Amino acid sequence: AQYEAHRNHAAAEQRVTELRSVVAAQFRSLSDMLSELAESFRKQAVCDEKNSRAVRNYLESTGAAPMGVVCSPDENGRMRVEVCAKWNTAVEGETLRRPLEQLCGRRFGPAGVVHSDGMTRMVFSERASYQAETGWAQHICRGAQMCGDHYEFFHDGSGRAVMVLSDGMGSGGRAAVDSAMTCGILSRLVLSGLGYDCALRMINSSLYVKSGDESLATVDIATVDLYTGQAVFRKAGAAAGFVRRGTEVEVIDLASLPAGILQDVRFASTERALQPGDWVVLVSDGAVVNGTEWLTECIRSAEGTPQELSDAILQCAAQQRKDGHDDDVTAAVLRLKAG
Repeated sequence: AQYEAHRNHAAAEQRVTELRSVVAAQFRSLSDMLSELAESFRKQAVCDEKNSRAVRNYLESTGAAPMGVVCSPDENGRMRVEVCAKWNTAVEGETLRRPLEQLCGRRFGPAGVVHSDGMTRMVFSERASYQAETGWAQHICRGAQMCGDHYEFFHDGSGRAVMVLSDGMGSGGRAAVDSAMTCGILSRLVLSGLGYDCALRMINSSLYVKSGDESLATVDIATVDLYTGQAVFRKAGAAAGFVRRGTEVEVIDLASLPAGILQDVRFASTERALQPGDWVVLVSDGAVVNGTEWLTECIRSAEGTPQELSDAILQCAAQQRKDGHDDDVTAAVLRLKAG
């Protein structure tokens, strides 16, 4: 009985130590978040008061009740407009873009939009040289009602198109919760102006303490700068990605660990310079269980739109799976076009 009590006490002490480490990691993440926000504010120290006043007056005339409007040029002279207004505003996203272009005399790309605590935050950046055409398709594991993969695509408000794909452990509802939480936290933090490494640490801490059972999720991100065409691939335990130029296909395979498995996790990353007509493909691990050769050939021979290629990948993945097992499969495709 004394030995059993000793074991329970030791286990409790170990759990407390782990929780202390997680809390310390959370405070480090908070410190990084504040540092990144301070750097962001420093870069936006210059404000175009004339345009800011004009945008505010326009929003007030529509009854949108803006809480804050800032028009500021970046270091390259590109205009950035940030608007904070009440949730029930009648002016959102695409509806606001055309009036902004007329007021500021600039062309703007799609807005980055975040809803939080009854407020809507919209960030518009000057229209870029390139556009991103996307498509995605998903297969749910046989017998499951929910897909354990989750995918999101958005513009970050700074001229970058972002693809995020997460694969939760296993399949079904529990995996769906982990992957959806991962994508949701990451997209909200990035749209709020925070960096990807900081967002990953927040995701990792959330998964690590979410429940007594093991929870983990892969994180696969492709970020394309629509001004320069520069693409950054970030992976945490994710399957290989692909870049196609003409008939040449490059496999982007980076060794890394998923979020939630250890107290500290980091992205493996690499960069590629894209040109108009290039394709970027992200897939969950259910698509590459039998290797990447067939998938490389499928991407190389594909024609049509990104949506058609996504559908084709799912069809080929089903044909390749001959072991009697099934898994969630998600394919996301981006094609870069001249603006």
